[in-house]
Amino acid sequence: MCIWLPNWPIQRLRAARPELNGQPFVLSATAPRGKKVVAFRSQEAAEQGVAPGMPLAEAKALAGPAPTFFELYDPRADRAALRQLALDCQRFGPYAALEEAEPPECVVVDITGCAPIFHGETALAEEASRMLRERGFTARIAIADTIGAAWALAASGAASARRDETGVGCG
Repeated sequence: MCIWLPNWPIQRLRAARPELNGQPFVLSATAPRGKKVVAFRSQEAAEQGVAPGMPLAEAKALAGPAPTFFELYDPRADRAALRQLALDCQRFGPYAALEEAEPPECVVVDITGCAPIFHGETALAEEASRMLRERGFTARIAIADTIGAAWALAASGAASARRDETGVGCG
């Protein structure tokens, strides 16, 4: 099972700080040569024209007088929170880990043999989706015969034809 948490850094901060919900939010990082750039941005900031890779000064100019939150991107905090989420996902299968990407946005869980405990794969994925929603996260969950296939389904949205309103897809 793959649990893809799009825009994880923004999701993590919004879950920790609910006052940021609905507000334009930008995470910045230092690029080569010391230039400050946009690393991640919320949907609200995207609607203001802010894009990843954009110089931070330009993003601040686009924000104008609107209350936009600017913070430094903390990849260690994001990774630590995602690791904790992976540990919490071990209730669905004995092995859970982060995807091997920088920065990671997925938790992969080996659910081999675990589906009957939850009355099927769909029910297992729905339970995972419910847990994530309760924590304030938006996720796309996919189950397939291999982790790679589940990752591809979750990341591409290809399971959407077989997904219900919970964001759960099984391939």
